[in-house]
Amino acid sequence: MRRFLVTVLIFILILSGVTVSVNALYVRRDHSDKYGTDKFLSMPETIAVCNFGSSHGLNGFNYSDLEQQGISCFNFAMTSQFISYDLRLLEQYGDRLAEGAIVLIPVSYFSLFGLPETEYEEFEGKNRR
Repeated sequence: MRRFLVTVLIFILILSGVTVSVNALYVRRDHSDKYGTDKFLSMPETIAVCNFGSSHGLNGFNYSDLEQQGISCFNFAMTSQFISYDLRLLEQYGDRLAEGAIVLIPVSYFSLFGLPETEYEEFEGKNRR
């Protein structure tokens, strides 16, 4: 019994040591903009075209052609962003939207099992966006 407890203790110490080491490496990395919010510091005063949404919106829109034409654009999307946070951003920065601005809100449904969401009767209840 004593040998078993010593073995368990050694295992816990090794596991703790590995966890502390990995955490120390992670903490030392540069996370200057780990939440992706630095882009809000350079937001235009008037926005003609913008989008919200999760990472699909974050990575799915490229406004470089519109900006070359002088149209002010902004991408409000961030990783794992919920619709409630989209609303908070709209409330916070809605005064920056130009008259007649275009706001794009991509809708994404995630499924671990690959089941088509549209086949379920409760689909419209889930589709709040």
